[in-house]
Amino acid sequence: MPPIFLSPRVARGNLLFPARVSLESDVVVYESRRWFLVTREIVAYTQIAAVRVTTGLVLGRVTVERTGSQSFGITLFVGNCRQLADEIRSRLP
Repeated sequence: MPPIFLSPRVARGNLLFPARVSLESDVVVYESRRWFLVTREIVAYTQIAAVRVTTGLVLGRVTVERTGSQSFGITLFVGNCRQLADEIRSRLP
């Protein structure tokens, strides 16, 4: 089963539908839900240009930048931010 990281409900916009990132064997899947909309981005590890972590006291943000100037980010607790970034970096080619 792939690791799944859920954003905390205290983060902005995640009260009812928390965003999530799952790490499959060959892709990263980012999923954000709204009332009648699901935004899903699937990024192969070969398309990832950079992984950036910005942390505060409790919450942090992991931003995954793709080749071609597109990116997505997820807000997590600080420990989970570092864990997600390390997992993605370890799977990069």
